[in-house]
Amino acid sequence: MKKSVFFLLCALTFSANVAAQLYGRSNGVCLAQDDDNLYLSSPEYASFIVMNKETGSMEFIHEANAYKVTDTDLFPLCAFDVAMCTNGEVWYCDTYGISFYSTEDKTIHYGQRSAKLFALATDPYGNLWGASLDGHVGRITSRGDFLETYYLGRENKYSNPFQWCIRDMEIGADGTMWIVGYRDGRTTLYMIKDGEVKLLPAPADFPNNSHAVELDSDGNVWYATQHALIKYDGENFSCYQVFAAEEKNTIRDFKFDRQGRIWILPSHGYILCTDNIDSGEFVSYQYEEMKEKFLGRDGMVYLLLDGDNVYALGTVLSLENSFTLHHPRAVLVTLKDGNITRQEITEDLAANPTSIGQVGVTTADSPVFDLQGRKVDAIQHKGVYISNGKKVVR
Repeated sequence: MKKSVFFLLCALTFSANVAAQLYGRSNGVCLAQDDDNLYLSSPEYASFIVMNKETGSMEFIHEANAYKVTDTDLFPLCAFDVAMCTNGEVWYCDTYGISFYSTEDKTIHYGQRSAKLFALATDPYGNLWGASLDGHVGRITSRGDFLETYYLGRENKYSNPFQWCIRDMEIGADGTMWIVGYRDGRTTLYMIKDGEVKLLPAPADFPNNSHAVELDSDGNVWYATQHALIKYDGENFSCYQVFAAEEKNTIRDFKFDRQGRIWILPSHGYILCTDNIDSGEFVSYQYEEMKEKFLGRDGMVYLLLDGDNVYALGTVLSLENSFTLHHPRAVLVTLKDGNITRQEITEDLAANPTSIGQVGVTTADSPVFDLQGRKVDAIQHKGVYISNGKKVVR
């Protein structure tokens, strides 16, 4: 009897973690930026990471309750989630609740420990808002308290949680909140304006499985589904198929740049760009990736633009065999000057911070790593390696 209860609890815990990971955008990572730095996280080492955009140098800042993920852990206990940089603070949510990293004193401050947020956005007045997986929307105070203001709700709170969840939110210049979620088998767009919550479901034959919502310069609302972008112009919905994304299964994020181009991030393999989505023509920037997959938890999930530079963050989780699971690692993809690179953020980098972009000379005593963070005994082939915290070209 005790064994049955134990395995039942294990199964329930596993299912809850699977649900949280599959329906959250993060997969255990978060990504934000300011003018100088990227702010990201590593699910392997439960780390908050500050990366200088110009030099590529990384500073690993460990939480006081950081948990080291091992090969036997299916899911990290301190998985990071969404992140937002505002007013010199980087707010993010992990397994335990809301926290923020102060760029002034370079420390982590803990806010409310019970709010599990899956979306963050700032309003025109500089206030930070969050939306939880189960549909609670509220403002986040300077102390990190989550003040629930709206509840998007579902008819039956005991219904299957896989049939209802929040994915992402955005706030327009007029203060209108746009939130995309999955409800009763269909992707639903929520509008909160003047204190009123309104549901705007797309036509029934439109694709589902949304992950991200954005506003364009004309005020139109867009959100991504598995193989298409959906536009809402205030009256009607339009569907734009992205056939180039079909091979890699699903669109996870997208952004508009200052030229009006749309950058699209599929789960695996490449980043897409189009300056005319009606034409169906896309420029594809491909990068090399690992082929192993597990439960759909790996792949790219967040996309950021900084001028002509593009950054994407995700995770890789490889399955060696039926019984051995490697712990997850963060993957950073960078597109600069038409060149795209992929770098795994590993525990080795935490012990040996890397300065990508600086050319150095390897020494006999310096450990050598490849660009995936794997230690190599010696440089035997031509390529780019990391030694003594610097890039070495052979």
